[in-house]
Amino acid sequence: MFFIVTMYPDYRDFSNDNNAKSELEGEISKAIESFEDFGVKLHGQYSNQIEHKMVLVIEADCMTKIHAAFYPLLKFCEDGVIAPYQKIN
Repeated sequence: MFFIVTMYPDYRDFSNDNNAKSELEGEISKAIESFEDFGVKLHGQYSNQIEHKMVLVIEADCMTKIHAAFYPLLKFCEDGVIAPYQKIN
């Protein structure tokens, strides 16, 4: 099943300090790269920096795998939504 995940990273983490921003982006990328270890496939990753929003399109066969994969990202995000979608032929 496909899921669209909308995450809202804490805006304070997007400071004007380029080193801090690079470190944060690296930590988020590392967490996302580990999705397949949990049985979650990433189909797309999009960001809207103006709204401090990140959208991921993922595929998994159960929510337990998604929860395990997203646990490392919780420290970066104040809020988020995971919504299931079905493919229409």
